Amino acid sequence: MGKTTALKLLVKRLLEEGRDPRSLFYYSCDLLSDYKELAEVLWEVVKLKRRWGVHSALIILDEVTYPKEWYRALKFFIDQGLFRNDVVIASGSVSMYAKREVETFPGRRGRGADYVLYPLSFASFAELAGVPRGGDPAAWGDRLSDLLELYLECGGMPASVVSCLAGRGPDAQAWQVFVSSLSFDLARLGRSEAYAKRLLKAVLRTAPSPVSLNALAKEAELASHKIAFSYLNLLEGLYVLKQLYWVDPYTLEENFRKPRKIHLLDPAMYPAFARWVGAEAPGVEVRLEAAVAMHLARRYKVGYWRDGREVDVVVPELEAGVEVKTGKAGPGGRVGRIRYRELSFRDAAQYLHQLG
Repeated sequence: MGKTTALKLLVKRLLEEGRDPRSLFYYSCDLLSDYKELAEVLWEVVKLKRRWGVHSALIILDEVTYPKEWYRALKFFIDQGLFRNDVVIASGSVSMYAKREVETFPGRRGRGADYVLYPLSFASFAELAGVPRGGDPAAWGDRLSDLLELYLECGGMPASVVSCLAGRGPDAQAWQVFVSSLSFDLARLGRSEAYAKRLLKAVLRTAPSPVSLNALAKEAELASHKIAFSYLNLLEGLYVLKQLYWVDPYTLEENFRKPRKIHLLDPAMYPAFARWVGAEAPGVEVRLEAAVAMHLARRYKVGYWRDGREVDVVVPELEAGVEVKTGKAGPGGRVGRIRYRELSFRDAAQYLHQLG
């Protein structure tokens, strides 16, 4: 979601700051077939560094997951100490997490880290629409409410955000690219697109209610709950959805045997996947709850609680929770160690803006 653009903007900024162009290497790997061809590219980088006397370089390998077993080449060059003084950025599909390829670099990262490029948050969306960060959200109450309505329709995909803020509505093509990318990842992982579509259709039908694996498998017409479990975890690993487990309000521990809530990562994924699987897209109440849950999930481990009453999102680390209402909100309350608040639509807009 905008990885290539972000990387090219990084290069542009470094050049504007006076960085030696010969110390910046950018290569798009989407035409490479395997790790051997990637190794040839990396050897060229090493040779150019030596020829130009470059001591420290930034090496960007964009879409590095296209070549088969790409990590073998990169691991070899790191182990040989050929990139000892360099910074290597390897971007690619989230399938690198599902295939556990990222785990092949233990002890070889230096001060490096993993970064997941999420869709734009509501606060970023609002900032692009002219609502500054860090101000008093209550002062922008009506404007934030209007923008949240738009955000729940358009989501955080950059192309769709630009289209919506320009008054053209959601960019369906941008989300079609995302769906096509998921289809490609499933094929690359050797997993069934038909099973993934059935499961997503069941998720759309049952959201936002908690659902057991057996009930989900039945709704998706899958042979067993084990298949449902496998594809839920796969789609979570591909950053399509998030599973929220029941949290004991007294011990703050998760219970994996109870029904789970399932939310999609971005509000605009609901209509996008609904078109893909041939289902009806859930309404605003589903997308609103999902947006609050997914924004909190970017910072904290989250779950939910239900026992007659319900707390939509529980953050055990904070001993806090949120109950989302599209209508009038009450004062909130307490259950066990969890103090929760209720959010109306207007409250949710201000809350999401504060989360950043």
